[in-house]
Amino acid sequence: MFLGLGLKLFLTINVTVHDDERPITIEYTDKTPKGSVSLDIEENLITKTALYLARSYGTTLPKGLELIVDNDIPLGRGLGSSGTAIVGGVMLANVVCGLNLPKERLLDYCIMVEGHPDNVAATLLGGFVASYLNDKASLFVIPKFELATSLARSVLPQQYERSDVVYNLQRVTVLTHALGDDTPNPEKKVNSSLPEILALKPGFMNGFIGACMSGAGPTVLVLATENFEAIGKKIQEIFMNTKDENGKGIDSYVKILDVCDEGTVIINEEK
Repeated sequence: MFLGLGLKLFLTINVTVHDDERPITIEYTDKTPKGSVSLDIEENLITKTALYLARSYGTTLPKGLELIVDNDIPLGRGLGSSGTAIVGGVMLANVVCGLNLPKERLLDYCIMVEGHPDNVAATLLGGFVASYLNDKASLFVIPKFELATSLARSVLPQQYERSDVVYNLQRVTVLTHALGDDTPNPEKKVNSSLPEILALKPGFMNGFIGACMSGAGPTVLVLATENFEAIGKKIQEIFMNTKDENGKGIDSYVKILDVCDEGTVIINEEK
């Protein structure tokens, strides 16, 4: 089972189609560090995905296309930045190529590129995918270093004991049921075998329900009903008390994000 949560942390693609033969360009605002993302149209994840969808329907992106990307999602932190770029790509091609495909069909192409549906489904459709989540906020504590998904997954074992599989499947069922409640019940425990932060039990602070890794990490998603800032500060302290290879504490920052139920949208701006 794949679980995804659409949050109000956005990637915005500002699109201008010039009426001439200039080449397609893509640029990023200063929120994205220079050199961290390819600006080559065939390599950039947004435009590469857009080209993939367009070519699947026997067309391509029009010349004269100018793209400016404003990305609030930190790269390589387990917050779905790559999945969001893929969704941006299919939405881009769907609009500028006049494909008019429904979101359900666009999701098929997103999954083909991403390889798994959790991030792209939540980004495209919004809300809590696999169950319904309404009017709740989520707290994220984000370490100030990047971790590639492929590297994080490389440390996982090839095989698992049956007892571990059963234990985790049970917790997935508990999680989806708890998130479906109007007010999640801290007594419905969502535990993990991950170190200190993820081992925190419901009730260690008022409002705290549980914690898990966001994506492949290193970001930690905290489920809570209240007391968000205090809980976030406490988890930051745990990070800071954990020394890295240089003997320094792990710096982090906190974001409290509302659920985005709309999913991905197109905004037409008349000049």
